[in-house]
Amino acid sequence: MSFDLNVEFDSLPDDLKTRWAATFRSEGFEVEICPGFDPASWEGGFLPMRVTVAPETLVGVSLPAAAIGGFEVSFDEPDAFDGGNKRCAHFRFGWGGPSLEFAMLCIGAALLAQLTNGTYVDPQSGEEHDRDACLAAAKTSVREFLHQQRAVSLEVHSFSSWEDLGVQV
Repeated sequence: MSFDLNVEFDSLPDDLKTRWAATFRSEGFEVEICPGFDPASWEGGFLPMRVTVAPETLVGVSLPAAAIGGFEVSFDEPDAFDGGNKRCAHFRFGWGGPSLEFAMLCIGAALLAQLTNGTYVDPQSGEEHDRDACLAAAKTSVREFLHQQRAVSLEVHSFSSWEDLGVQV
């Protein structure tokens, strides 16, 4: 089973990587997004991040050292067949994964909605939230997840280097 979120938007900022990291910081996360990440060429999949600080209230555990975080994300182009001009980012989390990744997925999707003046869509609940309400919705999902999780979800995977993850720097 998975948990999915979508963000519908018109366009991405040219400096998304920099702005996304900065907005994560405003929510208590210190992240370094994968070197070379560019949404225009991103083929989808797990977007790894080096996380040095994360709010314990959102991840359920204090990070002992730098950790691997991130989330699965893909970006669609506007659908030319239906005349649509909206783009969509699809976020996915496999149940049983670490609470750090779930929190980053929800918060990351909400921050993307804010950065793009987009819409945060939760297919599980059928709810949509605008840029002003999406962060509260994301934090509600995170709190519910933490309330339901077992200790195994609170495990943190140490970050050693980008090279060890197979990322060219």
